[in-house]
Amino acid sequence: LWRFPQKGPTDALLTNASLRIALDGDDGLSGWIRAGWHVQDQDIGYLFGSNVQKSPDASAGLAWKPVDGSVLRINAWAQSVNFDKYNGASCWFQPTGTRCPSTVAVSRSQVNGNVLQYFSQFGALRYRERGASAVWSQSLPLLESELQVGADWRRLSGTDAETFYLAPTVFTAPQGNLGSRTAGAGVQAFTGAFAQLALAPLPSFDVRFAARFDRWTNTDRLSSRTTASGIVTGGPFPDSDKSAFNPSLAARWQATEGLALRAAAYRAFRAPGFNNTLRSFGATQPTIANPELEPETLRGWETGADLAAGAWTFGATYFSYEVDDQIATFRVNGFATAPARFELDAVRLAVLLVRVEVGRSAAQREVRATVGAERPHARRGGGE
Repeated sequence: LWRFPQKGPTDALLTNASLRIALDGDDGLSGWIRAGWHVQDQDIGYLFGSNVQKSPDASAGLAWKPVDGSVLRINAWAQSVNFDKYNGASCWFQPTGTRCPSTVAVSRSQVNGNVLQYFSQFGALRYRERGASAVWSQSLPLLESELQVGADWRRLSGTDAETFYLAPTVFTAPQGNLGSRTAGAGVQAFTGAFAQLALAPLPSFDVRFAARFDRWTNTDRLSSRTTASGIVTGGPFPDSDKSAFNPSLAARWQATEGLALRAAAYRAFRAPGFNNTLRSFGATQPTIANPELEPETLRGWETGADLAAGAWTFGATYFSYEVDDQIATFRVNGFATAPARFELDAVRLAVLLVRVEVGRSAAQREVRATVGAERPHARRGGGE
């Protein structure tokens, strides 16, 4: 602990308050309203080591049942996150040479009575989310089926301003010379519509069709870094958008009283978040965002069986999928002397999962076996 002079214990105070009001009306109408306030106040043990996050949120929901077998559900929500953080530190301040040696480089011979507490980084993050969804469900007498249709919308916006400082060279300063500044900002919007039809053509056979359309937009994007000498890299980025159609099909057959067979095929869509595209953070080992990331898409299928025999339950599932444009993080040893690009081939994976349960107690044993997998292959190309 001598490498961390005057460092105290880390503690955090969490404060949460919420209010929920339920609304029950006539004619099958009901709803609710909720509001919350959340504060996380963390002290990492240094004089300049305060991390405070304040997050108000609100949500509301409405359900209407106009007739038997029909339900309309509407939800809306909003939240904000305000996060101010300091990366505190301390050192044995030296009269000559390296004035503030790092915790890794300091030696016992440098321990003295001059302890300097400072901060190496300050960050201010702001995040906003707004959203709404509507789902209508209708039971149909034909083939004991149920139809669902719906739509949803989300808007995310965020800003991130980080300032990095070098170790102090003056004893009276709470931080060192300016190292660099990073700034990130952007707005993402997600719009989706979906439909799902569940059918039971036979008492022992269920089938489910579903399809979803997603549209993803990026606007007002900024990702930049400014050095102490004023050199700026990055800057504003053009708007972008992406659309995807994702169908799925699933079926289950109760072959006997104790044996069920199932299968599914599907396609999925996942967009990168702000931490992937706009927020660069970290000082000694920085994580660099990539504003040019696109959503990843997955195509997969699976098949399986469940067997119940007395107190024993057996289950096995084999699934296979392929991911294109996978969002991944690469570790680079040392600093690049020129821009570099990594290309990730499609990731293909096949896995067999086996599950065994005994009785209804908590005693359970699960066995997993990977029967085939192809690891992602990264190619590093020259800069552009």
